[in-house]
Parts: sequence; C-alpha cells; structure tokens
Amino acid sequence: MMTKFNAKQIYIDDIKFHSVGESERYKELKYQKYAGLITDFQMQVPLTCKIGDKKICVYICDFVITLNNGNVIYEDYKGFRTPIYILKKKLVEALYNIEIIEVLKQDIKKIAGTIDNSKIARRKEATGLFKYGRK
Repeated sequence: MMTKFNAKQIYIDDIKFHSVGESERYKELKYQKYAGLITDFQMQVPLTCKIGDKKICVYICDFVITLNNGNVIYEDYKGFRTPIYILKKKLVEALYNIEIIEVLKQDIKKIAGTIDNSKIARRKEATGLFKYGRK
C-alpha cells in the first residue's frame, strides 16, 4: 500500500512502517541496541504541544533513542519536508527545549542491508550530539 507521498508501507517484526527508509532506520537501531551501542529506543512517540491549557497539536517523533550515557536523541525520518512538518518541528523544539534530528531520505544509503550514517553522524557531531556507527 502506498502512503500520501507515494512511500511504500512495509512490515518488519509485525510493526507497520510508513516507508522503507523508516524501516531501514528501525533495523539499524535494533542492531545498535543488540550490539550495546545504544541503551534503548522507542518508536512513534507522541509529543503534545500545549500553550497554557490550549492543545495546539500532537507531533509524532519517529524514534527516541537513549544513549548509553543517558542522553536522549529525538530523530525523525523524512522523505519529504512539508510546511506543516517544519512548523510542528519548530514548535516542539521550542516547547520541549530539544533538537529533533532529521534523517533525510538522501542520507540513507543501502549497502548490503546496512545504513551509511556518515551524514547523520556529522550532523549530530556538529550539534554536540551522539556520534555513532558500526565499529
């Protein structure tokens, strides 16, 4: 089944993913957890945006990754950045005082079933966040 941006939905471990790229990121994070490179990760985490008592929207973060040192990374896989996504991302970052790392479609490179994290790692290194990859 295709989604609104012609991304192919896929199931892995009985989990529905909205795109092949997002499923590839899941497999990489699952490997990193198994290898002890990260402590844990959660998927499709809702972050409610409220100002005062008024609920503005809910942002769904694709992955929330807990590093071995206890730091947390908020990560979103994006094949296409819509104006609504950009606005919601800015709102969540301001309200929660976090940075959401975008894993863009062009950052993902399939090499024998693995993901090339070099661009992602450079982006995180530049922001002072976790630099990761296979050893």
